[in-house]
Amino acid sequence: MKNNIGIIFILGHALCMGIINVLVAFVCAEVSIMQIIGFQFCIPFIILLPWLLRKGIKPLKTELLPVHVQRICMVIFALFFYYTSMQFLPFLNVVLVENSTPVLIPIISLIWLKERISFRLWFAMLVGLVGVYFTLSPHSLVFNLYVMFPVYSAFVSAYSAVSVKFLSRWGDTKEAILFYYFGIGTLISGPFLVANMHLCSWTDLAVFSMIGVLMAIAQLTLFFAYQYGMPGRLAPFAYSEIMFTALLGWALFQDQPEIETLVGMLCIIISGLVMLNWKEWVKQ
Repeated sequence: MKNNIGIIFILGHALCMGIINVLVAFVCAEVSIMQIIGFQFCIPFIILLPWLLRKGIKPLKTELLPVHVQRICMVIFALFFYYTSMQFLPFLNVVLVENSTPVLIPIISLIWLKERISFRLWFAMLVGLVGVYFTLSPHSLVFNLYVMFPVYSAFVSAYSAVSVKFLSRWGDTKEAILFYYFGIGTLISGPFLVANMHLCSWTDLAVFSMIGVLMAIAQLTLFFAYQYGMPGRLAPFAYSEIMFTALLGWALFQDQPEIETLVGMLCIIISGLVMLNWKEWVKQ
C-alpha cells in the first residue's frame, strides 16, 4: 500500500516538472532567464520555509556551507544554459538530454566518492550516451554551441545529485539540504528578479508564480514519494516526466519528435532505469 502511495507522489512530481518545462519554454524567449530562475527559487523558499522549520533550526545546521554554495552556483548556471537552449533547440530534445542525468551519476560518483562500478553498468552508461548522441545528432551536423547547453545542464544535475549524497554522509538532513538549496538560490538570483521586475507583464508574473508554486509542490511530492515508497519500486515511474513533457509539448507546440529523437529517448530511458538502481551493480 505504501509503495502505491509513493508511486502517486512520484507521478505527481513528474507531472509538476513536466508542466514547469512547458511553462518555461512558453516564456523563455520573451523574458529574462534569470528572472525565471529567481522565481523558481524564491517562491518555493517562501512556501516551504514553515515546513522546513517545523522541527526548529537544529536540523538545519551544517558544517559544509561552502559545498552548498558551490552546488547552488553550479545549478543556477545549469538552469540558465538549460532554459537558454530551449530557445534554439527542439523542446523535447532539450528535455531528453537534461533527463539523462542518471547516466552520468555513476561517473561523478566514481571520481568524487571513489565508488567502483561494474562492466555491465559501464555498458548501460554507454547505451545512455548513445541515446544522447541520437537525440542531438540531427541538430549538430554543423557544430552548434547550443547543443552543449543541455549536456552541461545534465552533468551539473548529476553533480548536484551526488553532492546530496555527499552532504547526507556528513550528517546534513534532507530539511537542511532543501533549506540551503532554496535559501542560497534566493539570495543569488533574487537581485536579478527585482532588477527586471518592471519589465514583466501580469501574464509573465502569473506564469512565474505558477512555476514557483509547482516547484514547491514538486519538491514536497518527491520527498513524500521516497518516504512512502521504495526507490526500486519507484524507479520505473521516474521517467514519466519525459512522457508528460512530450505530451504537453506535442499538444501546445505541435513538437513532433523525429525518428532519431525516439531512438534516443528509448536508449536514455532504458539506461536511466538501470542507473536509478545502480547500487545493485556497484562492485563491493
